Amino acid sequence: MFKMHKTASGTLSTTMHRSAIRKGLRWAGCADNGHLLPVKWACASTSVKGDGQFEFELRHAWGPNVWWSSERGGQPQFCDSADGQWFEQLLLSYERRMGSEVQIFIPIRDAYTHLRSLLRHTSKPFAEFNDSAWLWNPCSKELGLHHASQVQRFLKEWPFQRAKRLHVLLAEDLSASLVMFRRTVNWSLRDVVSFSTHVTSEKQAAQVLVPAAEDIPSDRLNLDQQLYLRLQSWFADELQLHRSQNSDFEREVLAHKRITKAVARVCGGMNEHLGGSFLAQFCRSARAEADLESLDRLQCVEK
Repeated sequence: MFKMHKTASGTLSTTMHRSAIRKGLRWAGCADNGHLLPVKWACASTSVKGDGQFEFELRHAWGPNVWWSSERGGQPQFCDSADGQWFEQLLLSYERRMGSEVQIFIPIRDAYTHLRSLLRHTSKPFAEFNDSAWLWNPCSKELGLHHASQVQRFLKEWPFQRAKRLHVLLAEDLSASLVMFRRTVNWSLRDVVSFSTHVTSEKQAAQVLVPAAEDIPSDRLNLDQQLYLRLQSWFADELQLHRSQNSDFEREVLAHKRITKAVARVCGGMNEHLGGSFLAQFCRSARAEADLESLDRLQCVEK
């Protein structure tokens, strides 16, 4: 999964990582220290040649201080040559490490709610964002898209000749996204039971006031919204395909929603009497914030 900041990717990656490790899959992070995808991956990957020695990856490519910072002045970083093709190079890096048939998932979120969450997460004042053109359209920036023409090219080229292997996960519809994911990779429903560990506190929310969407000048988010609409449409098409092919799909989505709510209640007030049960283990792993920031807490499997 290509992790996008503030798109529920923390919840998604925690869920997927826990199950992948339990299944004995080989995590690419076992070869690299740190919670970010090594820069050398994307910079060195110009072809899909490789032995596909790993089976899954779930880390951010870079932190907000690199791709979204006034101190950087909007300058491209690392091997991003500012040509709008950085994401395609990253796709090649995944294929090189995990094989040419790897299934790739990208989580997205509506442009306005994404901005609001990102500002609160970074404690960045809206006024600073509003007055700094290099901070506009943060989702586009994270994909290495710096100009309108690059966004248009991205939308035209999507899904980059990977129609059967490039998937969108929608933050606004996590249950449907996770059921689609589990059917794509042939996991069980139990494998994708999620528990959010990234909740913005009232104190954090109060520190950063964000105007209503209609009060934000359109050029601040117009490229991000174009990306969202295109990828949301891709998600909707795949969702419809799953619905048409599986008569029980909606029942499974409903079951996932109910299980997720029940788990949130139990984990939120978890008592000692749960002992070593699966539910207790699940709650503890979620609370451990397994956000791939520390290899000390994670198991690396040799095969």
